[in-house]
Order: sequence, then structure tokens, then C-alpha cells
Amino acid sequence: MKEKFKNMKGLTIARCVAFTVVMFLIIILAWNCDDAYHAYVMAKNLVEGNGFVYNLGERVNASTCPLFTLLVAVVYAVVGDMYLSGILTCVLCSGIAVWFVFFKFCKNLPSVLLALVCLSGANGFITYATSGLENCLLFCMMSLVFFMVMSKEEYGKKDLFFLAMVIGILMGARMDNVLLVAPIGVYVYFFAKKKEISIPKSIGIGVLGVFPFWMWEIFSVIYYGFLFPNTAYIKLGTGLPLTNYLSRGISYMLTALLNDPVLLVMPLLYGIFAVIKRDKKHILMAAGTWIYLVYVVYIGGDFMLGRHQTVPFFSAVCGLCVLFSDASCEMAKNAAKVREKGQEAEQAEEREADRQKKRTENILIGTIVAAAVCVIFAYTFGRTEGKRYLWNGDKYLMQCMDVADERAYYSPTTGLLAYLKTKDGEYEGIVTQTFNTVEVEEMLARETPGGQLFRGASGILVYYYLEGIHVYDFYGLADAFLARLQATYDDHWRIGHMQREIPSGYEETVVTGVNCIEDEKLHEFYDALSIVIKGDLWSVERFKTIWRMNTGYYNNLLGY
Repeated sequence: MKEKFKNMKGLTIARCVAFTVVMFLIIILAWNCDDAYHAYVMAKNLVEGNGFVYNLGERVNASTCPLFTLLVAVVYAVVGDMYLSGILTCVLCSGIAVWFVFFKFCKNLPSVLLALVCLSGANGFITYATSGLENCLLFCMMSLVFFMVMSKEEYGKKDLFFLAMVIGILMGARMDNVLLVAPIGVYVYFFAKKKEISIPKSIGIGVLGVFPFWMWEIFSVIYYGFLFPNTAYIKLGTGLPLTNYLSRGISYMLTALLNDPVLLVMPLLYGIFAVIKRDKKHILMAAGTWIYLVYVVYIGGDFMLGRHQTVPFFSAVCGLCVLFSDASCEMAKNAAKVREKGQEAEQAEEREADRQKKRTENILIGTIVAAAVCVIFAYTFGRTEGKRYLWNGDKYLMQCMDVADERAYYSPTTGLLAYLKTKDGEYEGIVTQTFNTVEVEEMLARETPGGQLFRGASGILVYYYLEGIHVYDFYGLADAFLARLQATYDDHWRIGHMQREIPSGYEETVVTGVNCIEDEKLHEFYDALSIVIKGDLWSVERFKTIWRMNTGYYNNLLGY
């Protein structure tokens, strides 16, 4: 009993130390990326009573993560400082996720060490634990999904409802992340053991439970006129061939493999060990991580290094910790059963138990070593020499150069340490120093029709300098009209940054409010779109137009 207490005490200390180390790294390296300010603009407009919009007067959703943006808005309403609100929200969500890993999933010292090496050594995880993007909320939701799924063998009504609610929040944070939990969700609601609950009733509870997502979708259709955020249209409605997307997606994975290999190695090992263990739940959770990674390749990856690999990685770390912890507990139970048997049987089963224990320990140690090697590789060869091996003559193979380490670029001016070094009221100047000062001043001084700024505005600049001014750029981030035009091809296009050709007369249209677009078909499409994003919110005509817009009635006007 005394030995057991000492082991528990040692485990608690190890958990606390590991949790403190990871959270220290997250906080000391906290930062905001430029894209976070797209959502911050919407959060600020909402709190100030201007609607949940980017450009005033146009109901367009420029955020890929609506529920996270709403969460930031709530914190901003209390704190009153958008930068701190974003950082606090990220640290809180990430902190909950990390706490679950160490205090709920790690039940022995080796699993604590594994989680510590993985979470502290993965540049992508530490980077997107803050950043102002939705990853932190996704980490939090995935940790809750693991806890709810793995802690039960039989599910009751409350279990099913709250699991569905967490999945609903996860989908509201980023819709496509439902792929991570789709396999385990199908298993739980269709095939897992239930407490006197039929399959139809189980499905009904699941559908009801995801109400955060349904509520958002209903609001989105009524308010914005569309189910999906504007960013979905600018990324996928480009008209570019699938081969281009696959090329960028593979490039994205190769770049991560050199710069942060632990992000991909851990999901791979999790899948292998889940299959070896023959545990249905773990196999399905591992399948979710790989379905999502294949999907990331399909959509062309991203321009932010590691962004879309971090949630599958975190899911894999949770799974590995649970898997090895459960194996340890199972061996302890088997050892207890052995002691109850006869001497001969006891000796034979003790030897078998010792072999199993040694094999599990060796696998766990091997996994820790693999994670450590990945981290060492990334911080040495991978980030210094590795990229050169993707160089072919005068260009990078498959445009690996278009994937960037965003924190390395932005943290000197948007990092928490930069914020703490400034005095009250001076931080705005530090943030805007991210960009070339001369270019910024020239852009702001440029004469434009109606006092509008049309092109070249980034998220940070919009938030700090362009309050109340209508903004659009070549990419159509917050512009519902440009987002639906096909992209112009460029050999070095970046996902989410595919330029659109500005139609003749569109600038005058934005300034005057009168449709001056010269192309007859685009002219007609803009009229219909204006009814949706600018018209009377509750008019019958608007809802008819919303139906037609979402069922492809106007697609022929766009050429597809």
C-alpha cells in the first residue's frame, strides 16, 4: 500500500511538472497571426453593435471558425482589449486540452513522458495552441471527445447527448473537422452498447445533441444567406483542376515531414498500435485522423506550416496515452488475477504477464524515442538543410516554398513578449510594424473613389487603421461577390490566396452602391447576391433568392 501511494505521488508530481512545462511554452511563445484579425474585426463589430460582419452593411461571414470568433467576442466584451482577449481565449482552451492529456489520459510515468516530448517538441502544436485561430478550441473539443468515448463501455442518454453536443461545438468551430470524429460517432450511435436505448432513439439523441451546430447553421442561412463561410468559396470555388490541389496538398505534407515530422509520425504510430491492439474505439479514432489528413491533401493543404496537421496530431497523442495507460492497467489486473490461482498456473501466467509487460514497455519506450528523434530532426537538419532536398534546379518541387512558418514571421511584433514589453497604449504601433512602414503609409494615403480602400489590406491593418471602411482585395476574403468568381491561374498560387480578376465597373459599384458592372451576367448575379447580403433581412424576396442562390439557379451567370 505504501509503495502504491509513493507511485501515485510520483505520478502526480510528474503530471504537474509536465503540464507546467507545456503551458509555460504555450504562454511564453503566444502570438497572433494576421489571419486572426479577420475574425477579430467581426468580433469587434459584433460587440460594438454593428452586426456579426466584416464590412459594415454587408452580411458576409469572413471567419472559418464562427463559434471560436463568438467566444473571442464574449471575452472581448469583458476585457476590452482584443489582443489580450484572443490570447486569453487560446490559452484557456489549450490549457483545458493539455490538462486532460496529463491528468486524465496519462496513467503511468512513461505515458507522461511521451505526452511531454510530443506536445512540447511539436512546433506546430505550440504554435497553434495560440495564434488566434480555432485550433485551440479544436484541441479542447477533441480531448473531451476522447474522454467521453474512452471512459465508457456502455452509453446512457446523457452520455450520448453530451458527446453529440461536444461534436456540435467542434463542427461549429470548424465544420470539416467532423471527419476526425465521424468514424467513432457512427460506432457509438449505431453499434456500441447502450443502456436500454434503441438505435433510432440513439440517433435522435445524437441529432438533437449537436444543436450548437444546427443553431449556427440556421442562423447562418437566415443572416448570411449561406450554410458555409465565405472562405469556403474562395478556397474551393476557384475553377482550378484537382491535380493542382493534390500537388499543393502533397507539398504541404512533405514540408511538415521535414520541418515538424512528429505531427505525422504520431498519427501513423497511433494507427499501427490501435490495429495491433485490436481495439475498435482506437482503430476508429485513428481512422478519423487519417481521413482528415487525406482530406487536407485533397483541399490543397494550407500556406501555414503545420496548421492542419496539429489537430490530428493532438488526437493521436491523446489516443497513444490512453492506449498505453489502458495496457498498463490491464496488466495490473491480470497480475492480480494470477495471484488468486494455484502455484503452477501462477508461475506460468506470471511469466506471460512479465513478457506482455516488457513488450508493452519496449513499445512505449520506442514510441518516446521515435517522438524525440522527430523533434531533434526537425530542430536540426529538417529546418536548416532539409528544404534544400526539395529544390530542383530553379524551383522547389511542388511549391514547398509556398508553405510558411507564420509564427517565425509574426511573433517579433505580435508575440505576447512584444506586448508585455510595451507601455499602455503603445502596442498598436508595435503590431503594425509587422509590415513595411513605407508601404503602409502609401496605401493609407492613396486616393480612392469615395474614400474607400480596395486592395492590399491585411487583417491587422484593417483592424487598427480601417475601421468602418469597406475593404476588398484580389482574394475576396470578405467579399461574397469576388469569392464566387473563378480564380486567375498563377504557378505559385497559395491555398486561400487565389487571385480574382476585378470585373470592370465593380469598384464604382462598391463606392456608389449602384450596380455599374459591365458584364451583363455578372451584373445580374451581383443584383441577386445584393438582395441576400444587403437586402431586408426578413423579406420574402430575399428568402426566395437565398433558395435559388444555394440550389445553383444563378451558377450559369458565373460560367459554371
